[in-house]
Amino acid sequence: MKEKELYSLLQAKRGLFSSDIHDGFEEHLASRGVHLPSQSSTMAERLLKIKESKGCDSLIMLGDVKDYIMGMEPKAIHYLNSFINPLLKEFKHISIVPGNHDAGLEPFFLNRFHLLEAEA
Repeated sequence: MKEKELYSLLQAKRGLFSSDIHDGFEEHLASRGVHLPSQSSTMAERLLKIKESKGCDSLIMLGDVKDYIMGMEPKAIHYLNSFINPLLKEFKHISIVPGNHDAGLEPFFLNRFHLLEAEA
Protein backbone atom coordinates (compact mmCIF):
# COMPACT_ATOMS: atom_id res chain seq x y z
CA MET A 1 0.00 0.00 0.00
CA LYS A 2 1.38 3.37 -0.94
CA GLU A 3 1.82 5.99 1.77
CA LYS A 4 -0.54 8.38 -0.03
CA GLU A 5 -3.33 5.73 -0.10
CA LEU A 6 -2.87 4.96 3.60
CA TYR A 7 -2.87 8.67 4.46
CA SER A 8 -6.15 9.21 2.57
CA LEU A 9 -7.71 6.29 4.48
CA LEU A 10 -6.65 7.75 7.78
CA GLN A 11 -8.19 11.12 6.91
CA ALA A 12 -11.60 9.54 7.49
CA LYS A 13 -13.39 10.58 10.65
CA ARG A 14 -12.86 7.12 12.16
CA GLY A 15 -11.71 4.00 10.40
CA LEU A 16 -12.52 0.46 11.46
CA PHE A 17 -9.82 -2.04 10.46
CA SER A 18 -10.47 -5.77 10.15
CA SER A 19 -8.42 -8.64 8.80
CA ASP A 20 -8.73 -12.29 7.85
CA ILE A 21 -12.53 -12.44 7.67
CA HIS A 22 -12.39 -15.68 5.61
CA ASP A 23 -16.02 -15.30 4.58
CA GLY A 24 -17.43 -18.67 3.52
CA PHE A 25 -15.13 -20.73 5.73
CA GLU A 26 -18.16 -22.92 6.53
CA GLU A 27 -17.78 -24.61 3.11
CA HIS A 28 -14.22 -25.60 3.93
CA LEU A 29 -15.36 -27.08 7.24
CA ALA A 30 -18.32 -28.87 5.60
CA SER A 31 -15.92 -30.65 3.24
CA ARG A 32 -14.36 -32.11 6.41
CA GLY A 33 -17.65 -33.13 8.00
CA VAL A 34 -18.24 -30.10 10.23
CA HIS A 35 -21.49 -28.34 9.31
CA LEU A 36 -22.21 -24.81 10.51
CA PRO A 37 -24.77 -22.27 9.38
CA SER A 38 -23.43 -19.34 7.39
CA GLN A 39 -21.67 -16.76 9.53
CA SER A 40 -21.62 -14.06 6.81
CA SER A 41 -24.46 -11.92 8.12
CA THR A 42 -23.32 -12.46 11.73
CA MET A 43 -19.85 -11.13 10.89
CA ALA A 44 -21.38 -8.14 9.12
CA GLU A 45 -23.63 -7.46 12.12
CA ARG A 46 -20.63 -7.52 14.48
CA LEU A 47 -18.75 -5.02 12.33
CA LEU A 48 -21.83 -2.78 12.20
CA LYS A 49 -22.19 -2.89 15.99
CA ILE A 50 -18.56 -1.77 16.35
CA LYS A 51 -19.19 0.93 13.73
CA GLU A 52 -22.11 2.28 15.73
CA SER A 53 -20.43 2.12 19.12
CA LYS A 54 -17.22 3.79 17.92
CA GLY A 55 -18.68 6.17 15.33
CA CYS A 56 -16.69 4.78 12.40
CA ASP A 57 -17.41 5.93 8.87
CA SER A 58 -14.86 3.83 6.95
CA LEU A 59 -14.05 0.14 6.84
CA ILE A 60 -10.60 -1.09 5.83
CA MET A 61 -10.29 -4.87 5.38
CA LEU A 62 -6.76 -6.22 5.40
CA GLY A 63 -6.54 -9.45 3.45
CA ASP A 64 -8.43 -12.71 3.15
CA VAL A 65 -11.93 -11.30 2.88
CA LYS A 66 -13.02 -14.66 1.46
CA ASP A 67 -11.92 -18.17 2.35
CA TYR A 68 -11.97 -20.00 -1.00
CA ILE A 69 -8.53 -19.53 -2.58
CA MET A 70 -9.14 -20.59 -6.20
CA GLY A 71 -11.28 -17.70 -7.42
CA MET A 72 -15.01 -17.11 -7.16
CA GLU A 73 -17.56 -19.91 -7.05
CA PRO A 74 -21.33 -19.27 -6.97
CA LYS A 75 -21.41 -20.16 -3.26
CA ALA A 76 -18.54 -17.74 -2.56
CA ILE A 77 -20.47 -14.97 -4.34
CA HIS A 78 -23.55 -15.76 -2.24
CA TYR A 79 -21.53 -15.61 1.00
CA LEU A 80 -19.82 -12.36 -0.03
CA ASN A 81 -23.12 -10.70 -0.92
CA SER A 82 -24.55 -11.69 2.47
CA PHE A 83 -21.50 -10.22 4.17
CA ILE A 84 -20.87 -7.14 2.03
CA ASN A 85 -24.33 -5.76 1.19
CA PRO A 86 -25.21 -4.72 4.78
CA LEU A 87 -21.79 -3.05 5.08
CA LEU A 88 -22.26 -1.11 1.82
CA LYS A 89 -25.43 0.44 3.22
CA GLU A 90 -23.78 1.72 6.40
CA PHE A 91 -20.14 2.65 5.69
CA LYS A 92 -19.29 5.73 3.63
CA HIS A 93 -16.02 4.17 2.41
CA ILE A 94 -14.85 0.57 2.19
CA SER A 95 -11.29 -0.28 1.16
CA ILE A 96 -9.69 -3.69 0.80
CA VAL A 97 -6.07 -4.78 0.72
CA PRO A 98 -6.41 -8.20 -0.96
CA GLY A 99 -4.76 -11.22 0.66
CA ASN A 100 -3.69 -14.58 -0.74
CA HIS A 101 -7.27 -15.95 -0.49
CA ASP A 102 -8.75 -13.05 -2.45
CA ALA A 103 -8.16 -14.15 -6.04
CA GLY A 104 -11.06 -13.16 -8.24
CA LEU A 105 -12.33 -10.32 -6.04
CA GLU A 106 -11.53 -7.56 -8.53
CA PRO A 107 -14.60 -8.05 -10.79
CA PHE A 108 -16.86 -8.60 -7.77
CA PHE A 109 -15.74 -5.39 -6.08
CA LEU A 110 -15.53 -3.26 -9.22
CA ASN A 111 -17.09 0.15 -8.49
CA ARG A 112 -18.21 -1.00 -5.04
CA PHE A 113 -14.97 -0.62 -3.09
CA HIS A 114 -11.52 0.82 -3.24
CA LEU A 115 -9.05 -2.01 -3.79
CA LEU A 116 -5.55 -1.21 -2.57
CA GLU A 117 -2.36 -2.97 -3.62
CA ALA A 118 -0.40 -4.85 -0.99
CA GLU A 119 3.34 -4.32 -1.14
CA ALA A 120 5.81 -6.81 0.22
